[in-house]
Amino acid sequence: MSLKSKEDRMQPTLGVFDIFGPVMVGPSSSHTAGVSRLGSMTRQILGKEPTRIHLDLFGSVGINYLECNSHNAIISGMLGWKPDDLRLSKAIAEACQRGIKVDWQVRDTPVEHPNTVRIITGAADGTVVEMAGISTGGGKIRVVEINGHRVGLDGKEQGLLVITDSSSKQAALDFLKKKGMPLSGIQESVKSGEYLVVVNAREPLGESTLEKLRGLAGVTLVSELKALDHNVMNDVGPVESIQKMAQAAEAGGISLAEVFLEREQERLGLTRVELLAEMLKLVKVMRNAVETGLAGGLPSFPGLPGDNAPRMGKSLREKGDYFGDTLAKAIVNSLAVVEVCASRSLPVVAAPTGGASGTVLGVVVTVAEVLKKNDEDIALALFAAGGVGIVMAQRVGLSGSVAGCQAECGAASAMAAAAAAQLAGATPTQVLDAAGITLKNHLGQVCDPAVELGVPCIKRNGISAAMALASSEMALAGVRSAIPFDEVADAMAEIGGCLPPAFKAMRTVGLVATPTGMALRERFETYLSRQAK
Repeated sequence: MSLKSKEDRMQPTLGVFDIFGPVMVGPSSSHTAGVSRLGSMTRQILGKEPTRIHLDLFGSVGINYLECNSHNAIISGMLGWKPDDLRLSKAIAEACQRGIKVDWQVRDTPVEHPNTVRIITGAADGTVVEMAGISTGGGKIRVVEINGHRVGLDGKEQGLLVITDSSSKQAALDFLKKKGMPLSGIQESVKSGEYLVVVNAREPLGESTLEKLRGLAGVTLVSELKALDHNVMNDVGPVESIQKMAQAAEAGGISLAEVFLEREQERLGLTRVELLAEMLKLVKVMRNAVETGLAGGLPSFPGLPGDNAPRMGKSLREKGDYFGDTLAKAIVNSLAVVEVCASRSLPVVAAPTGGASGTVLGVVVTVAEVLKKNDEDIALALFAAGGVGIVMAQRVGLSGSVAGCQAECGAASAMAAAAAAQLAGATPTQVLDAAGITLKNHLGQVCDPAVELGVPCIKRNGISAAMALASSEMALAGVRSAIPFDEVADAMAEIGGCLPPAFKAMRTVGLVATPTGMALRERFETYLSRQAK
């Protein structure tokens, strides 16, 4: 089976809530939350309780699966659990208790995308589904193959997937048309006498209709697809140039945050009030992570330094700050969130990823406190940050396995700078200048963790927060980013493509290859092996 994706398959249109989210249990949005969602999609396609599940783990997922809990995460999705379910680490044990046979294998077959998994699952009635998918970064996914058919599903679909023998194709399509299903823009595939079609729908068909469809001659699989998150009502298209959007906003006298809030209204069909309420729910999860991280006492792996956030907080209270109270507090708050993510003890919001989950929140919480802004102000500012994140996701990607840590910490730092500038009342141009200045200083940053979300990921969140504040300060003073943000993102994408695979979470060079890094890695792998038994 070929796992190479077609170059002509367009990246799905993204929204702000694709950048902020999912709410997840750590440590990794790509290798934990994302693969969990691939499991959820496979469960939808199978359409019934599995009796056996086999996993093939490729590339970076195969290298990092044990410490990122990728195998448990996939099974949790297959059990119908969401990425924020605290039972995630016990998913395989739960599956075995239910009588589900589970096994997995790390594969060294070359694949185009490093975060590739294949799930082969079956049900008691003989139904078998073989799904190949990728975790594209920040918890986002793409299913690229089902039972040998090429597809392009990203978890935003609501509709039907139908497989028939080729001779029954027209009968199935006639049935769908009779039921009012739109047959324009469908995905189709014919392979070895078998026909697959994916049809989108605004409303569910209902179980009785599904059963009638399953009863048609030649139909072998009917799967109801439901959006994993918000149901997208209108395809608003990609963000072609955020710079032009900012110029239009400035000419119209509105903020960049309002531009992306209006875009989300059209995309999701929700009101302004509803969208701000949705963002406030995420802010609540974020604040809870800050408070938990500041309290300390989080579980951590032996031999790794923990409680950095409460340690810095104690120093601030007892000794005061050395280089600025706002800077120090932003670093403390950033460390607090990402330490919660690393501990796997409480859900966090991927912002835009799990590995970089502390930066944006650390900055906005601190800036809001200094400027006496409330959570509603934070929620609005996050729409500006989300717009910056959309551009990063479209042009660079949000996975360290794809473009290095510049794609995670760099994106988070740029988003944080944009949000801070927005909170301070910056113009749309200044918001993008802040984002562009900080992004330029992350160019070329490699992903070389000795331990996932431990060394050096946690501290990088604090440094990224500091860079965001410095960049916002410059932009608010009128300092311009000489290179527009869109072009900086393109430069980062080019650099990411030039980075050797060894610098993208493959654990062969960088900090992991230092004597201390190798010793720490060895102790960590021994600990994980004992935990797995």
